[in-house]
Amino acid sequence: MTAAWKTDLHRILGAIACGFTALHLVALVADSTVDFGLAELAVPFASSWHASAVAWGVVGMYLLALVEVSSLLRRRLTRRTWRRLHMASYGVFVAATAHYLTAGTDGGSSLSVAVIGVTSVAVGVLTVWRIVTASSIAQRVLADPR
Repeated sequence: MTAAWKTDLHRILGAIACGFTALHLVALVADSTVDFGLAELAVPFASSWHASAVAWGVVGMYLLALVEVSSLLRRRLTRRTWRRLHMASYGVFVAATAHYLTAGTDGGSSLSVAVIGVTSVAVGVLTVWRIVTASSIAQRVLADPR
C-alpha cells in the first residue's frame, strides 16, 4: 500500500464523514418527530430533546469541521500547527461515539455496543502503535545525526 493511496483513502473518508454529517443535519431538520432548527443544530445544549446527548453531536461536528478545514489549509499552516489541529480527530471520535450511544435510537442495542467496543479497541491499539512507531523513528533519527 503506497503512501499516496493511503492519503487518498484518508481524504475520501474525511469527505464522506462530512457528507454524512451534513445529511444527518438535513434529516434532523426534515424530521417532524423532534423540532430541530438552526440553534439546536449549532449550539450545544440548545436542544430540549436530550440536551447533553445532542451537545456531544454539536461539539463533534465543530471538531470535524476544524479537522477538515485545517486539512484543506494544510499547505498554508506549519506542520506543527496542522498536526496539533488534526489531533482534534480523536475528539471527533469521542464526541461522535458519545453522541451515538446517548442520542442514537439504536445506541443501546447489543450490536451497537459491540461495534462501538471493537471500534474503540481498534482506535486505542492503532493510537498506541502510532505513538510507539513515531517514538522509535524519532529515536533512530536522533541517534544517527547524518
